[in-house]
Amino acid sequence: NCCLFDMANVFNGGFWLNGVHYTEPKTVQAAFSVGSDLIIAATQNQYGGFTVPEIDKIMGVYAERSYNKFKNDLYTYIKDPDLLEEAALARTREDIRQGYQCLETKLNSINNSLGQVPFVTISLGLGTGKWEREITKCVLETRLAGIGREKTTAIFPKISFLHRSEVNGVPG
Repeated sequence: NCCLFDMANVFNGGFWLNGVHYTEPKTVQAAFSVGSDLIIAATQNQYGGFTVPEIDKIMGVYAERSYNKFKNDLYTYIKDPDLLEEAALARTREDIRQGYQCLETKLNSINNSLGQVPFVTISLGLGTGKWEREITKCVLETRLAGIGREKTTAIFPKISFLHRSEVNGVPG
């Protein structure tokens, strides 16, 4: 009874939610934040579980946009290509972490119309692109770190790590 939500299609070109037009996110942090708003709004109108399949593939596009934005912004200050790459990558990883923390915090603290936090699952692990793998890595690291000052374990979203021998079945 789980809804499989096509977030990528909803994001594409922007969308309307409760009378407000959301533009397509320009960064990965914004995509996670807008995604959490979308998930909460959608779960208000249904009963049962809610799944965002292959979130690594959805958010990988926005991570690349963040990286390109940071690289362009930092070019004014950093001319060395290796240092520029390193700085843009570090900022993008932080953007991913902060964005996922936002999603995780909202999903564990905002109740739906039934007075409970929505039962949300995300799947990841099959993305093979650079940014898709970064999303997977950051999501798993963030989950292990816990939420808030007390570092409590998040209840939601449930994480389904997808496995295929040819994609992630070999160490490294």
